[in-house]
Amino acid sequence: MDTIKLPIVLDKGRVGLLEENTRAYYNQVLALACRIEKTELVLEPTYGVKDSTFSTFRNSELIYTMNTFWPEVRITKLEQGQPNRDGVARLIVDFVFEGS
Repeated sequence: MDTIKLPIVLDKGRVGLLEENTRAYYNQVLALACRIEKTELVLEPTYGVKDSTFSTFRNSELIYTMNTFWPEVRITKLEQGQPNRDGVARLIVDFVFEGS
C-alpha cells in the first residue's frame, strides 16, 4: 500500500504519496525508524532506537528494528559520521531490499 510522503506536500489538493516497495519508500521507513525512540509508539513499544539524538546510538538497534519490522530490507552500510562544528553527525545508511 502506498504511504504519505513526508514532509507532507499538497499538490492540486492531493497529498504526495510514495509507492510501496520503492527505494524512496524504504528511505522514508529508515528515516522514521531513526527518529522514533523505543517506547514512543504505544502500540509497538519495541519499534525504533533508544536514542534518536544518536549520542549513544548503537548500529545493532536500527538493524534489529529493520530485521523485525521490515525483513525485506538488508542494511549493507551503517556508519555514523564525525560531528561537524555544530555537533551534528550524519548517519550514513545504505541498503538493498527484496525486489530491488
